[in-house]
Amino acid sequence: MMMATFALPVSFVSTTSPGEINKIINSSPKGFPAELVTNSLAENSVDALSQYEKISVALFYNKKIGITHIAYTPSFFSEHDTVLLSPTLYQFIASKPAVYLSNLSLSLDDTLRLAHKSKCNPIFLDTSFRDSTGCDTAGYAKVVKMGSNYFTIQTNAIVPKILALTQSYHHHWKLWVDGKSQPVKRVNFSFIGASLTKGNHIVEFKFIPYNTIICCWVMLAGVMSIIIFFTISWYITKVKS
Repeated sequence: MMMATFALPVSFVSTTSPGEINKIINSSPKGFPAELVTNSLAENSVDALSQYEKISVALFYNKKIGITHIAYTPSFFSEHDTVLLSPTLYQFIASKPAVYLSNLSLSLDDTLRLAHKSKCNPIFLDTSFRDSTGCDTAGYAKVVKMGSNYFTIQTNAIVPKILALTQSYHHHWKLWVDGKSQPVKRVNFSFIGASLTKGNHIVEFKFIPYNTIICCWVMLAGVMSIIIFFTISWYITKVKS
């Protein structure tokens, strides 16, 4: 991580001047405005490639949650290919906002039924889930706060539902519903979600890479040990002289 940071200034090559790139980046919103996730992914992605030749995919900078056919990060998984290579799946996910609720699931190999069930806002799961009331589109899910590694979502539903958030699934994502920890569900092939009972809920997703945190502390301890060692060595040498 440290060496990559040192190498970045000399490895980033572009025909566009740094001033022009900074001007584009600085025109983006500050922080992570939650209101930017209310539109569908397709609406958020209209200008995703507008500055592609200069800064690659604009979603990195404009803080919108969108979708493109371009795999622009090595963190993409094989499950993403299932979505990107299927026009039906891609269009379905692109038509939804970043977060939505559903009480109807389809199996992972049941994409052919999607056209007949799209009005029910289905969710793809590896296990079946369907409330006895059938297709229920009432209720809402609203992102009230988000940052670089967390989402806080407010939900309301009159029947049990599954929450879908279009954020790449990773085992380091942790989930709390009304302050209580529960497992993160993999939804829509490669994204994260949560099982919710009926009623009002506050859902929190947090990305906590424990192994990376431990490595950082170990690295810091190593650097401090080296500093202490050379400081003591210098002091002993000075005293003896």
